[in-house]
Amino acid sequence: MKYVFLRYGKILFLFLAITDLLFIAFQKDFLRLFTKPLLMLVLAVYVMYLPAAKNKNTWLIISGLLFAAAGDTLLMFENSNANMFIFGLASFLITHLLYILYFIKIPQVKPTLLKQSPIIGLLLLAYIINFIFCLYPHLGPLKVPVIIYTFVIGSMFLFSIHAYNSLDKKIGFRFVLGALLFVLSDSLLAYSKFMTTFPLHGLAIMATYCIAQYLIAEAMEYS
Repeated sequence: MKYVFLRYGKILFLFLAITDLLFIAFQKDFLRLFTKPLLMLVLAVYVMYLPAAKNKNTWLIISGLLFAAAGDTLLMFENSNANMFIFGLASFLITHLLYILYFIKIPQVKPTLLKQSPIIGLLLLAYIINFIFCLYPHLGPLKVPVIIYTFVIGSMFLFSIHAYNSLDKKIGFRFVLGALLFVLSDSLLAYSKFMTTFPLHGLAIMATYCIAQYLIAEAMEYS
């Protein structure tokens, strides 16, 4: 099993991701029950078998992927049960907190990028505040959980930048780009759910999400 996942795990993930995107494109939502829940599970098992798994902090990334798999599954049932959105949001909130903890635990051997370029943090804060301001009138009873979630995912991106200078460039680049795409994916999701849909929104949300998680998992390959 270990050999299979190390050799073919990423290929299996890409196959599932492309298949899931095709199901979205052709509006075969019921078939996504067989693809979407497996995506993050495959990445979690892949990371579990990497040499990096010997690092005691790798469990944070693996657990984050497992909570993301739970969130993916729960959100598939939000149309039949409104509570599923809250449960899914909570699952992804835990994912981001686990990723934040992983980034915090990376030893700082160089001055952080945020200290060198504080404008990055200010721009991110401005984006978060502006995004919440736009969403706020449309959130209804979900105001508090969505605002909390928005600040947490923004913090996850911020801590990936914080860790960047202390990592090998190909690792840091994947973490930062993965975190950025995660923010983009969730921004698109929130915009389409609470404000208005846009052409190919489902494909855009899922594609950016899959690439984001793939990059975060792949960063562990080089750790």
